[in-house]
Amino acid sequence: MGSHPYSLRCFFSGDIMELPEWFKWEREASIQPLLWFLRCILAPTRSFYGKSWPDTYLFFKNGVVLWANRMPPLCELGQLIIDQLRDPAKMKRLETRLKKDTVDLERFYPRIQSKKLESLSDEALIQLHRDYFEQYVTWGVTGAAVEPVYLQGEQLLKQLLKNTPKREHTISILSTGSKPSFSVRQEIDLLQIAVDEKLTKKSDFASHPALKKKLEAHAKQYFWMQNSYWRTRVLDANYFQNEMVLLLREKEARDYIRSLNGALKMQQKEKHVLMEFLKLTDSEKKLVEIIDYFAWFQDYRKEVILQATHYLDVLLNEFARRSGYSLQHVKNALPSEMPLILSKALTESELEKRSECLVLWKEFEDALRLYSRVEAAQIEEKLFPKSRPTTELVEFSGTAASPGKVQGRAVVTMNPDEANRSLKKGDILVTSMTSPDFVPAMKKAAAVVTNEGGITCHAAIVSREFGIPCVVGTRVASKILKTGDWVEVDANHSQVRKLVK
Repeated sequence: MGSHPYSLRCFFSGDIMELPEWFKWEREASIQPLLWFLRCILAPTRSFYGKSWPDTYLFFKNGVVLWANRMPPLCELGQLIIDQLRDPAKMKRLETRLKKDTVDLERFYPRIQSKKLESLSDEALIQLHRDYFEQYVTWGVTGAAVEPVYLQGEQLLKQLLKNTPKREHTISILSTGSKPSFSVRQEIDLLQIAVDEKLTKKSDFASHPALKKKLEAHAKQYFWMQNSYWRTRVLDANYFQNEMVLLLREKEARDYIRSLNGALKMQQKEKHVLMEFLKLTDSEKKLVEIIDYFAWFQDYRKEVILQATHYLDVLLNEFARRSGYSLQHVKNALPSEMPLILSKALTESELEKRSECLVLWKEFEDALRLYSRVEAAQIEEKLFPKSRPTTELVEFSGTAASPGKVQGRAVVTMNPDEANRSLKKGDILVTSMTSPDFVPAMKKAAAVVTNEGGITCHAAIVSREFGIPCVVGTRVASKILKTGDWVEVDANHSQVRKLVK
């Protein structure tokens, strides 16, 4: 391949027409859990990487947020970070900082979970929340690089491989991470319990006295897996026992563990062979190495966020108890407004209005801007004017994230609970972007199609691990398709077609 080190000229050539104007993702969320992460990506990111994220728009509508940034400056940030991380010393700095900040964040967990929050004074509760918030922001600074790096990394791989046959399949292989996601890791750990206890689908679980303790230990490690920016739930031993029963109905535990581990090893072998075949230069191999690291980093960051959000909800529940407000209304408050919750200077009716609003953080401003429902709708229409209806379209494309070709009934939803409840085995999941709480539905799906996302997004990573055909970044899937449509997903060629059955 080429011998030059990557620079911005790669981004501004070749594939520029493929780059959308906006980076967007859409999912269930309430204000405060998401603002914790938003705060990480601005001024603190500038101090660590030399540049912050561009202006960030969060449009909230009845439990769903549309997050939007302009794509070119986000990719410029990604290029800056990629160039920095080519230096081994700077990569080591990132890894060292991440480990330290994670340890510091986790020190708060037992303090919050101690069941003694009720005994704290209002001032002490506010201070604990403030300290936790600041530590979370500190922890999130390194992870603010994830989206910029994978977005720009995808553009660089497209440029690098522009004359390569089956380019998107090649990109999918090169961007596959070398470590399993926490979803796969949890499933392997759960199945290992079944192997150790010699369980099959015909086993009487009650006759295994050690099983309960093992499942309780498993739940303690993975209780947070269904959390999100919208709500948290604690998964207990019974939940994981039911998951084990469902797995054992379809698979023999030892064989399935072997297949999951084997698939990852096979992907890495295929990746190594492909890199040698392409005769990548050292600079190009370094790019693949950075993308590999950030594929893991994105999943690890989500793992920590889901745990940290649990402890945030524990704190916010105490604010709700003392104020008499609902938890959801408290979660509509800004982190700095918690004293106003306890004094009730900020009313529930005011918080209710924030179920539809815009939170805007300008790149070079310290304070955010909050807009009402009417103002938010006007700004959204200005930024994203409604285009012509797309319902007459029957075929569209995206990025092939995991190969395969299937047909099935579409289930279109932005709600993971609805997806997990209504999607049947063999259906095709269509959504904006997936998150860990979508995984139960994804494992039943014949294929996954998303509006947003790139080569290392959650949908891409999990689909590759479980061998599910996946097309991401279509931009229009949920607008063209509706639940019940018969759909063909050709993830070998990045195509999605609505069929007549």
